[in-house]
Amino acid sequence: MELEYVWTEENLEKWMEVTSRWVSYQATESNPEGLTLLYNDLHNWLTEMGFELETHTDSDAPYRPVIIASKPPKKSDGKWLGFFQHYDVEPIHDTWESDPWTLIKKDERVYGRGIADNIGPLAHRLIMLENIDVDIGLLLVIQGEEEIGSPWAHELFESLKLPEVVIWVDETGYFYKNGDQRILRKGEHEILNKITQRLILVNESEGIGTKVRNRFMTKAFGLENCPCIAHLLGDKPYLAIGPNDDKTRVHGPNESMDTNLLSISTKHIIAVISEVEAQ
Repeated sequence: MELEYVWTEENLEKWMEVTSRWVSYQATESNPEGLTLLYNDLHNWLTEMGFELETHTDSDAPYRPVIIASKPPKKSDGKWLGFFQHYDVEPIHDTWESDPWTLIKKDERVYGRGIADNIGPLAHRLIMLENIDVDIGLLLVIQGEEEIGSPWAHELFESLKLPEVVIWVDETGYFYKNGDQRILRKGEHEILNKITQRLILVNESEGIGTKVRNRFMTKAFGLENCPCIAHLLGDKPYLAIGPNDDKTRVHGPNESMDTNLLSISTKHIIAVISEVEAQ
């Protein structure tokens, strides 16, 4: 049976509540208390969702543990889908038009530091995952030092023993200003081609176009300094999709997200899960 799920107004209300709180934590490296608060939220939420949690703590920075959250497939030979994300946010470098640590909604956009990188996409995926029942296994790797180059994660991820996933999905992705989706993908794999075709069909049904790019999502510290790509990806296919757009301004002043893109992004994740379940 094809998996179906629609993003609702109730989902949006919860997303606003969660992201408002997370933005207010100011989860930067210079604010350990904020990172700990956000980590605790994630730990409690994932536990309530039925994930098995494995945490790894850097003794030099115990305030931002890495979370490995897993929910095994229902069948012993079931497939795994992997996501990697982060819960730390970039400091403020420029003057904002509003308080960067208070989530503000203006028209159809919300503004706040970290809302696009990566608080908003992370909250979106967790709300989705707590509202759907899937047969496949789910693996989430969530770290808290991405914005400083992930120095400890590079040491840790190299030695992690994780379930073998069918495909890794990066923290987010983008839409162009005209509304078309930009799919970033790497690898020559049949499942990646099938997923891409599903995503294109979803977009066609919504009246939007698709641009497929054979590359990784841009990383502030370079691809070699992304521990997920460097140590977790291996020869598995890679996909970057999510609700950010070309107006988002990651790391810049007035960072924002268009809340309308949460609905179509939900359909994209459902398409990925459905294809993995079909394997």
